[in-house]
Amino acid sequence: MKKKKLLVPFILILMFLITVFLWNNLELDSESNVSDKLESQYSVDFFLTKPNEKPLKFASPLELDENRDTTIKINLNHNIPEAREYAILILEDYIQSDFSVEESEELINNYIFEADENSSNEISIKKNISPETRELSIIVIKKPNYVLKEFDLSKAVVLEDIFSSRHPIVQGKALDTSNLYTQKPNIIKEDENPLGLLFLSSELNELKATLVSSKNEKLYLSVANNSHLEKIDYVLIGLKDWQQYEFINGEKVLYTGFLSERERYLYEIITPNVVSDTNIQIIALPLPSYPNDQEPLSFQAIGTFRLAVEP
Repeated sequence: MKKKKLLVPFILILMFLITVFLWNNLELDSESNVSDKLESQYSVDFFLTKPNEKPLKFASPLELDENRDTTIKINLNHNIPEAREYAILILEDYIQSDFSVEESEELINNYIFEADENSSNEISIKKNISPETRELSIIVIKKPNYVLKEFDLSKAVVLEDIFSSRHPIVQGKALDTSNLYTQKPNIIKEDENPLGLLFLSSELNELKATLVSSKNEKLYLSVANNSHLEKIDYVLIGLKDWQQYEFINGEKVLYTGFLSERERYLYEIITPNVVSDTNIQIIALPLPSYPNDQEPLSFQAIGTFRLAVEP
């Protein structure tokens, strides 16, 4: 009888400790997923305007002054109740190039700023355009200083989603893609139903997205035609901590040529030699020959799941 009396308090104490443990872990899980829930419940609006505040439509030609300068206002309505960093990059014919921000004359090739919770942000950029340039691309990256070091697809999808706008410099003058570096894919596959347009994988037999890798590791860059078009081509670029780098055979830009419907190209790439945790992101720019306001794919850029490379 005495043993039973001692056992009851012990069981009650044990149940209390288990309840506290589970509650603390539930709270931790909830906190870690706050950003993901906010992303699904709220929105971020991205659009461009001219200096006179008139909208700059996607794929519309840019206006240059007598010095071949153009000024663009990047508008980002951050409708999320927490602060977040964003990075702005400019590509000139798919090569990262310098620009200035606001009234500063300093030339930079990326600009990171923090958007306060539920804020409207207007960033004025000035860019001098080379006479040879045919296309200007504006890209905005989410959370540039955040390195995702776990296999969490819900977070990866948020980081994959980039904002972009591509513009021809002169109406009717297309980029000559024959001048871009091209390489035959290591493997060509036919997919019954291609789901992932662009991702990196460590396995060739099971093409699953890789989110974390080590330095100097072989990966497979997978790009597919899962569009409504019978044929589509891409320009691919690589970013390392938001600096364009030579991601394939010493080249910063890869032109894929045309992929038929349901066709997938696989390229072998090696992750860079890094000394600290580093963000890698591959970006695809579909239909590079000419941005067309009638074809949405031609005036946007598409990002991979971000890859964290560990030393």
